[in-house]
Amino acid sequence: MARLGTSRWSVTCQWHPRVTCQWHPRDKTHVPLLETLLDDATRCTSMRINNRNYETQVRDIALAALLHITKQDPRKFGFDRLQTHPQIVFNTTTVGFEDDTKRNEALAKWRSYRESQTNNE
Repeated sequence: MARLGTSRWSVTCQWHPRVTCQWHPRDKTHVPLLETLLDDATRCTSMRINNRNYETQVRDIALAALLHITKQDPRKFGFDRLQTHPQIVFNTTTVGFEDDTKRNEALAKWRSYRESQTNNE
């Protein structure tokens, strides 16, 4: 389980294929905390859909949460299966990537976005 101290965000990966992301309203003060999870490749779950394997890692959930907080379109970051959920932000079984190439592209795009925001402040 990855916990963010006293933050109201929590990303939990349990031994069975269940992932939860609990949240509170879009609070940008959580961005630095969530960014600490972007290197955490802990596998949360995997699924096979239409003969394609998808894996959800802690860093995928953290990235999706960051995109939610900063009001970015997840599809532009490669989350083409992402479905929202009224209680836990998004259906975590729809988070994840088919391979590390797509995952790394999404992470690089996030880092580029963050750098552009930092330069504009």
